[in-house]
Amino acid sequence: MAGGTAFVSASLATVLGLLRQEQTLPLTKFMGLFHPDDRDRFLAFARRAHLQGEFDFDIRVAKRPM
Repeated sequence: MAGGTAFVSASLATVLGLLRQEQTLPLTKFMGLFHPDDRDRFLAFARRAHLQGEFDFDIRVAKRPM
């Protein structure tokens, strides 16, 4: 998420309803995919996970792109 960009793996893209390929998205667009109540919690967790090297998080999807 450095530089305002989120890296989305092919597996996460599938879950989010995006094209099944690795891709990058502007951070604002990426965060818009998640439920508003989860966004701040997710960002804090992602920053911690990046430093610790572990990532396991449950989050609600706000909307899937059509």
